[in-house]
Amino acid sequence: MRRLAYLFVPANSEKMIEKGIHSKADAIIFDLEDAVAHEEKQRARDRLVNKLGSHRAEHFFVRINDLASEFWEADVEAIDQLPEYRLVIPKVTCAKDINIVEQRQRTVLKFCQSLKVPKACGMSWRSPRPRLK
Repeated sequence: MRRLAYLFVPANSEKMIEKGIHSKADAIIFDLEDAVAHEEKQRARDRLVNKLGSHRAEHFFVRINDLASEFWEADVEAIDQLPEYRLVIPKVTCAKDINIVEQRQRTVLKFCQSLKVPKACGMSWRSPRPRLK
């Protein structure tokens, strides 16, 4: 299914998470990266896990922090508590970036990578995990 309307929801706002859960958008992307200040990262993870823990939807995604940051591993560890989710990995520069995340998480169903376009041309996808197009 081609997704037309993407709604980015800051994960540090309980009110916005609740609105996102009930949105009619084609894809709801709960953002732990740019939408959340550094001092709010842990609180955002906790809120997201608390709110999404009882919801399953194939149009829910979680956007983790950039792999160059100090936050992405805690993001993956927190959202691994969810029964089902799709993962958005920002600023992917090579296949190794995806492999690093795959080795750290357990329950993700699908990946959606956000590519740094100049680097994307030489990228090789060797992982058996399904990708969203």
